[in-house]
Amino acid sequence: MTKNKLNGHSDGNDSENKKLKMNGNGSSSTNTTLMWFRTDLRVEDNRALERALINSRISNAPIIFLFLVSINEWKSHDYSPWKINFWLRNAQDLASQLNELGFPFIFKTIDSIQEAPKKVLEVCREFNSNEVFYNIDYEVNELKRDRLTTELLEGKGIKVRKFHDQCVVPPGEVLTDKDAPYSMFTLFKNRWYKNVYWKMDEPDLSYVRESKSVPGDEDIKLIKDSSLKTSNPELFSSKLPSNLDDFGFTKEQEEYSLKHYPSGHKVAYEKLQKFGKEKLRIFLR
Repeated sequence: MTKNKLNGHSDGNDSENKKLKMNGNGSSSTNTTLMWFRTDLRVEDNRALERALINSRISNAPIIFLFLVSINEWKSHDYSPWKINFWLRNAQDLASQLNELGFPFIFKTIDSIQEAPKKVLEVCREFNSNEVFYNIDYEVNELKRDRLTTELLEGKGIKVRKFHDQCVVPPGEVLTDKDAPYSMFTLFKNRWYKNVYWKMDEPDLSYVRESKSVPGDEDIKLIKDSSLKTSNPELFSSKLPSNLDDFGFTKEQEEYSLKHYPSGHKVAYEKLQKFGKEKLRIFLR
């Protein structure tokens, strides 16, 4: 998958058409597209984000980015302080990266995952989002969260676009001829390969809407919205909520984490390249 083109340019008319007008209550009177980030805290190789950008261009709708912070929920799953710290630092890096490109990023806190549907609806109403894009999480609680969120949003007339992004082949697609899960890895592997190679001959064009001018990757142009930046400047210098629980992370641990587990897409890409060059060869022998 190619990189998403976040730094495309817009001509004068395009920019003017995409200005958000704010109502008296501070909400947008122009339809927007909401991209909801979860564990997919990256700009590159992000299926839902790629589709959201294309939708933004075709529908001429400003794009808003959202990340929900739920320390209590993460702690209830016994996530270590190290993982939570790393996760939050990556979320902040992503927000800063998008802010630098001129796009709004919203942090919202919730006490539990059960609050997610109403919180997303609240954001949609505040910014008049009529479409929400996200990548599917496969964990039990997260699947329930997404089902309830989808039901709530669609009940309010908001379209939900969800995508498989974590796996090469979506869970549940590699099955026996009797539509049952495999019990032997070798048979599973053979069917997995067959599934992948078959899909390589059938490119996914489901995201391309009927349009007289469907853009390619090189033509994706996004919003540099001046009215929203005037009314909500904090969205363009996004910071994690200051009242977050420190989840028992000491200053010494913080310093160690910063040194040994650096965050950000550049570091992640460098590690991926190093793994491919130095470690992956072991599996190819």
